[in-house]
Amino acid sequence: MEKNNSLRTHPFTYGEFFNMLMEQAKSQNAPCINDLDYADANFLLRDRDFTFADAEIRSVTSFGGSEGIYTDFFLLCNDGRRLDFATAKTLLEDDETFVAMHTFAGMVTLIGNRYIRQHVQDFVWTDYSYGFIEEDGSLTCYCYQGTLEDYKQFLQLCKEQGKKPYLMENTTKKVIQ
Repeated sequence: MEKNNSLRTHPFTYGEFFNMLMEQAKSQNAPCINDLDYADANFLLRDRDFTFADAEIRSVTSFGGSEGIYTDFFLLCNDGRRLDFATAKTLLEDDETFVAMHTFAGMVTLIGNRYIRQHVQDFVWTDYSYGFIEEDGSLTCYCYQGTLEDYKQFLQLCKEQGKKPYLMENTTKKVIQ
């Protein structure tokens, strides 16, 4: 069970999410960040909603076919699918830059995966979330993506534990009960 850290009222697009990762990497002085000649979300996905809470961000750094060093960022989904969503590139080609790009990729991957885990509800936009209302009024999530039938079973657990439940509709992020 986790505290509800959701701040968003609509899903990230892949472009917004990648730009946020780049800003956070820059604020943490990621190596190579100032040497990048290109860093952007995949043009096919840039404006599409990022709604994968059940995926892990991974990255691969490699020398380009004709020039530079590339880092490709992708989602490895729990069902085995791979979804390439962003690329960063520098025109530099030396060994030191390759190591720096690999370190940069690791930082961006860590920042992204940590963010997803700490803000799961920002990536879940279907069905219902439910959990407990704490004494201070904060919400502790028990389930991020369940049905109303699941919630009815959860109510029995709340009754047994003497806890006050909440039900949130994920498309609006509004508590409805």
